[in-house]
Amino acid sequence: MKLPANPTFARMDSPYRENFPPAFYARFPVERLTPEQTDELLENGWFRHNTLVSTFAIKNMDNTLRSTVMLRLPLQNFTWKQRLRKLMRRNEQAFSVKIQPCQFTEEKDLLWQKFKQEVHRWSGVFTLDKHLMAGFPAENFNTWEVSVRYEGRLVAFSVFDLGRRSLGSLEAAYDPAFSKYSLGLWTMLLEIDFAQRQGLEFFYPGFLPKDLPMFNYKLRPGGLQFYRFLEKRWLPLEQLAPRDWMLERVGERLAVLQQAIQTAGGAARLIFSPHYFKPTGGFDVALEAYNFMLLILNPENPAGGWHFLAAWDVQAERYFLFFANVGQGLASLAKISTAPVLHLFGVAERQFLGKFLNEIEMLERLKTGNLLNPLLH
Repeated sequence: MKLPANPTFARMDSPYRENFPPAFYARFPVERLTPEQTDELLENGWFRHNTLVSTFAIKNMDNTLRSTVMLRLPLQNFTWKQRLRKLMRRNEQAFSVKIQPCQFTEEKDLLWQKFKQEVHRWSGVFTLDKHLMAGFPAENFNTWEVSVRYEGRLVAFSVFDLGRRSLGSLEAAYDPAFSKYSLGLWTMLLEIDFAQRQGLEFFYPGFLPKDLPMFNYKLRPGGLQFYRFLEKRWLPLEQLAPRDWMLERVGERLAVLQQAIQTAGGAARLIFSPHYFKPTGGFDVALEAYNFMLLILNPENPAGGWHFLAAWDVQAERYFLFFANVGQGLASLAKISTAPVLHLFGVAERQFLGKFLNEIEMLERLKTGNLLNPLLH
């Protein structure tokens, strides 16, 4: 999807705001973004990763599904904590810093590979250029970098997209031999300082996963806000509530339905579907609007491609039921009796079967329509 070259930006009626899908993981491809487009997408809960613009309240991390929220830091009234200023002064005396449009070099890529393998324990690491740009030049997204050197040697860097009013932090890496200097935190602070000096309004550090301490460094500056998906607005992080963790909120309702299906003799497993969803200015009921669902095995043809998919829509507070051909997109149908979460990578055909207030109504529909015969009789 290529965005308009000269769009008209209306911050309060943006299609990325008013028609935000109920999906909790959505993405669409772009080839370039203007600084104004970067501002708009960040403001409405989206974030760029290589040439995909994504948003997620549920994210698959190391084969584990986690709830996440998007973060931002308003800069107008931001004040520096004393201990962060102390870190800034200490590191400025030991290292040299340069901030400039992003350049992809072998030196930077070697540091990136080392950091990802030794610190994050990635088994396979793309080059930094491929990871961030997928072959497109950095100027397509007005991408900049912070580089940190010690006696001429590159020891840390971070990469960010620069909008007209905001800065979106993308990636960072540092040499593990210099870990005592908190270089990962420091490059983030350097980005914040740069954004302030440029007169920007917001700094976006990306997403915060639930119960994953390695991301808590993003909270160190204080004064942060989070994006509440259902209300489509930014709120102080102190107002983050249990209902904002969507995996748990949706998962509770799907677990109730799963138990009801299994009690009735059916087979049902959770699925995660990281599909594309393009914000086109409105949509009807669409299977693509959901990515965390319940797969209900079709007993009439258990080995075939057509099965039932049930979603819990947190906006409508209803179950939505679909009948879909998942044969080519389901990665592990053979494991349906054992796998806790299956991955669905595409749906060839689908049919919408209705909305239901609770699992009792849905089971009645399945019985009445003979959809689960003979398991429910």
